[in-house]
Amino acid sequence: MVYEAGLLYYGIQNLKSTLKLINESDQKVDTYANGLDKSAGAWIRSIKSESDYARFAVLDDPMIETVRQSGAKTALDVGCGEGRFCRMMAEHVPEVTGLDPTEALLEEARAFGHARYVKGVAEQLPFADQSFDLVVSY
Repeated sequence: MVYEAGLLYYGIQNLKSTLKLINESDQKVDTYANGLDKSAGAWIRSIKSESDYARFAVLDDPMIETVRQSGAKTALDVGCGEGRFCRMMAEHVPEVTGLDPTEALLEEARAFGHARYVKGVAEQLPFADQSFDLVVSY
């Protein structure tokens, strides 16, 4: 239970950090998205090289186990990036959707499939309330 609480805290802190970068202004959202567009190639290379030790060696297993135990039929990954975690969730959840503001990352995600990928930001979700059994930001 403490471990799961730690993972939840980690996720909330990441979301809070992201939200600090973006305020309610569309201009700031556009600026944030443009920055992500510029760094998309580096992010994709980093993920492919599995150099993010915290994700690959520490967090992935408990995160996917939590997804598996949830019994969710639908899941949303907010800030899905290149879709790596969406693909992992798709092994346990029949309908997975990834949301990201970065077209280059969405193109990479779509190339691998296993989920539906939508362009958008967390502050303006393009989905009706209660559209998903499970929502993650990982």
